Amino acid sequence: MTPPAVSCTFCEREQIAAILMETRHFRVVADHAPLVPGHTLVMPKAHYACYGTVPAELDAELAEVRAQVEAFLTTHYGVVTWFENGIFHQTVFHAHLHALPFGALAAPLTRDPQLAGVAVESRHDVRRWYAEQGAYTYIEEPGGMAAIFPADEAIYQATLRALRSRLVGHAPWQGPRERYLNGTAKVQALLAQWRVHENK
Repeated sequence: MTPPAVSCTFCEREQIAAILMETRHFRVVADHAPLVPGHTLVMPKAHYACYGTVPAELDAELAEVRAQVEAFLTTHYGVVTWFENGIFHQTVFHAHLHALPFGALAAPLTRDPQLAGVAVESRHDVRRWYAEQGAYTYIEEPGGMAAIFPADEAIYQATLRALRSRLVGHAPWQGPRERYLNGTAKVQALLAQWRVHENK
């Protein structure tokens, strides 16, 4: 385990306003600047720079947490695309996996040969990539096909453009500041929906 980063927001529980669920090693949090309604983060409680450094002994627990989040979001928002900035373009340098209930994508993204993605079959592939090549972007589409992309600005921007082009029925993405300013209602709605779901 790497030591906690100085002033890491995600290491300090009291700084996290919208916790949906906690397990022994993970937290599920509503993103404070959601891309879409239901935008959720899954993060380890301990400080790891990215999921490429999260040890294998946490894989089973992570899989259970992800399954719960995915079931909830699919029921109430839409099927989930998973996304991680593996240090590259990361805003908080503490591992966090974005659960984005975009719904179905119009066409596969992770096997597009123009995007230079490398197929991922397991968490081990992410750890191996990080150990050998460092930073990355990770995308897992509805249905489970996943890929890891090199930390290259041109590839990153092409991947984001491709993802946007495959979204069905969503408004254009807003910038981070707009999402933050307009996100409070989405966060509160997600918290309320989660509480209803948990109390059923």
